[in-house]
Amino acid sequence: MATCRQQWPETPVLVSAQAYLVGFYQGLGFEFMGECYLEDGIPHRNMILK
Repeated sequence: MATCRQQWPETPVLVSAQAYLVGFYQGLGFEFMGECYLEDGIPHRNMILK
């Protein structure tokens, strides 16, 4: 994330987070973006760090 911020400071960081790791990403400042979906049979959430 530090590299993303350094190289593209105005661009939000987007991740496709496995649902069981949502709390981890929220602890880093990420927020939900959209609904839960399955990827390879595993629940995921798109998350954004502005």
